Amino acid sequence: IEGGAYFSQVMALYTKARHYNITSGIPAFAVHYYRSEDSRKGSTTTDGAEHVPMYENFQYSAANSLLNPYWTQNYEIINAANTVLDQMQKAQEAGEQLDEAELQCGMEARFFRGWCYFNLVRAFGEVPLIDFKVETVADANIPKSSVAQIYTLIDEDLSNAESCLPRTWEAQYVGRLSWGAARALHARTYMMRNDWNNM
Repeated sequence: IEGGAYFSQVMALYTKARHYNITSGIPAFAVHYYRSEDSRKGSTTTDGAEHVPMYENFQYSAANSLLNPYWTQNYEIINAANTVLDQMQKAQEAGEQLDEAELQCGMEARFFRGWCYFNLVRAFGEVPLIDFKVETVADANIPKSSVAQIYTLIDEDLSNAESCLPRTWEAQYVGRLSWGAARALHARTYMMRNDWNNM
């Protein structure tokens, strides 16, 4: 299988990225769209009315039931990406030479990690920066990092992805992340920072 031991783990990242809590479901819509002018909570006036004060009137509550699944799903993907990158680093330190397909898997993992941190920094601002494989619960119990530190990791991950991902994939891999996907996301991160020259 192309990408060897890392292929199935990276393909699992694509599945995690399509999860209800992060892309297609109410948590993601509430966090990124209800608070903007892009959409409003629909359905009936009473359905989900408990979310209106927070997302439409900006009366924030840490107890809101939509925040935890969104937070958790982003960090689940980050943890899975970190696991792939940790395995690759250990293999290289042991003298293993990674082939092009394996390196591309690593860049896909970096893309997903950068994307999730971009989600988190837009939604929450300062968040814990975990760029290592979590072995114990204590490993993940760290202070928040600054927004600038989060964007530094995002820039590193997306720049690395741009440097290694192909312009196009063979027909059986249509839909996998490409150089263009990394460039487009990176441009969007610059836009969110009002960095028009880099965008």
